[in-house]
Amino acid sequence: MADYDASRKRLDEAMDQHGLWPARSPWTRQAVADTPRHAFAPDQLWRWDGHTYQPIDRSADPDRWAAEVYGQPHDAAVTRITDGAPSSSLSCPSIVVDMLDSLMLEPGHRGLELGAGTGWNAALLTWRAAPDKWSASR
Repeated sequence: MADYDASRKRLDEAMDQHGLWPARSPWTRQAVADTPRHAFAPDQLWRWDGHTYQPIDRSADPDRWAAEVYGQPHDAAVTRITDGAPSSSLSCPSIVVDMLDSLMLEPGHRGLELGAGTGWNAALLTWRAAPDKWSASR
C-alpha cells in the first residue's frame, strides 16, 4: 500500500525548498493539500526508461505509481501514450500553481476549464472560486 501522505509531504517540502509556492496566492498551497493528485490520476501511468515509455499500474506497484504521481515539482505524470509518445499528462505541480497564481482567481469568480484532462486543475479552481461546490472525491 502506497504512503500517499509521505509522498505528498515530500512534494510539498520540495516546492517550499525551491520557492515555488506563490507568495501572491498562498491559497494554492492549501488547495493542493486538500486536493490530492492521486485522486485524479488514472490507474495506469507511463514512465520513460531511456528507450521507451513503460506502464506503471497502481494495483501492481502502488509505491512506484505513487512516486510517479508525487514526483518532483517540475515533473508531470504521463497519463496517456499515443503512437509511442506522451499525449496527455497530469501537469507538474509547479506549473499548475504558477498558472493559478497568474489567473488571480478569487472566491466567487467563474471559470471555464477547457481540455481538463484528469480534472485536478479544475478541482483546484473550484476549491478557490466555489468552495461550497468543492469536493476532493471524483
